[in-house]
Amino acid sequence: MNADYPNDDSYLDRIRINEGAEQCKSDLTAALRMDTRRAVALLNDRRLTFPCLYLLREPIAQHPVQRYLNTRNLIALRVIDQILDPKASSETDYLSSRRDEVHPVLKWILETGSVEELPEDEYEEVLDVTVSVLINIYKDSSILPLVVDLIFRRNRDESHIHDLVWALFRFHDPQVLRLIAQRLPSSNAKDAELAAELL
Repeated sequence: MNADYPNDDSYLDRIRINEGAEQCKSDLTAALRMDTRRAVALLNDRRLTFPCLYLLREPIAQHPVQRYLNTRNLIALRVIDQILDPKASSETDYLSSRRDEVHPVLKWILETGSVEELPEDEYEEVLDVTVSVLINIYKDSSILPLVVDLIFRRNRDESHIHDLVWALFRFHDPQVLRLIAQRLPSSNAKDAELAAELL
């Protein structure tokens, strides 16, 4: 696949999507054993998505490659650790204080991670906290349409939406009401009902 096309999936994402998460982990583990430089290049591919990185945490942790990861991946892994195991995380706080290098990583987590949510409660928790930090700490209104879309998609799947809705309304932006109101005439009954309930 040609790396010049930004919409192409990364090599690891293609394996994950076409052959499954376990095969993706196996391929990365084999690459880490046989050719660390190649494995690091695969992980640092700018097209790699957050769901793929999230699923590959275990093989990454089992090999001494973290120091070779790019800033995006390193921060993303530390954000995951801080959310899922706050006691064991590093001394750096990536969530409660504004940091210039963290903001784009959080946006990458949300933008690539919400397109294809993994069916895991912990994964949803990472996305929910990411949304909350982007809204409450960074005051990032550019993510509002994406968050509204995520809420309605989760609602259709009968997944947890409370934390996302809470973060969204804490922002106190009229744009939120407009984005929700656009769902009122939806042909999907769940969308229309939720829009009415939220408004």
